[in-house]
Amino acid sequence: MSKPIFGKTRMRGIYAGENNPHRDGIYVETIRRPRGGMNPGKHYRLTDGKGGFWLYPVDSVVILKEKADA
Repeated sequence: MSKPIFGKTRMRGIYAGENNPHRDGIYVETIRRPRGGMNPGKHYRLTDGKGGFWLYPVDSVVILKEKADA
């Protein structure tokens, strides 16, 4: 997976259902949670662009391809 770019990279949670409002989001930042706590490891913080934020583990997202301009 290529390195995501703040505000430009769109991602999709691979385990989120089609009706889940947090299925697709825009990359904001990378978070590293220390071992020994809840949900350790690397996570991506995503946003819907309307003020909502959520986290997905790195292994649970895919980068969506941008539509080519015609």
